[in-house]
Amino acid sequence: MKANDILSKASGHLSDRAVTYDNPGGERSMAKTVAAFNAIYDLGMTEVQGWQFMELLKMVRSSQGNFKSDNFEDGAAYAALAGEAAYSSNSGLISNKIDVGMSAEELNNYLRSAYRQREDGNFYWYRDRPIEEAIEKANSALKAARGEK
Repeated sequence: MKANDILSKASGHLSDRAVTYDNPGGERSMAKTVAAFNAIYDLGMTEVQGWQFMELLKMVRSSQGNFKSDNFEDGAAYAALAGEAAYSSNSGLISNKIDVGMSAEELNNYLRSAYRQREDGNFYWYRDRPIEEAIEKANSALKAARGEK
């Protein structure tokens, strides 16, 4: 079995999911799965991390017992789905809406609106990292893009 064979089979599995789950886009249940998991366990897992979790599951399975091509085919498919989710999250809502001409106040207001407020009343951009940290980094990046110091 060659790498191209594994990738071809992984691609076939992705196409099959569209038929199996009656969804033209294929099986895309991770966002809902992660949202439910986060609600149950009060975590901040992302869709990308959900797919990467599944990749790890396949890696662990492939290290136990005899060779089973399914572990590698599904692992490749999960890697592709993680890449798709990462591309969507990095080129989607937040990054496409931030404009180099935004004022610090506009950026602050936008980022706060893009993230959900937790029960403690604070906003976090990743796990327990406060939104202010992301705002500071985004302001620095915008200043650099404008050639400011």
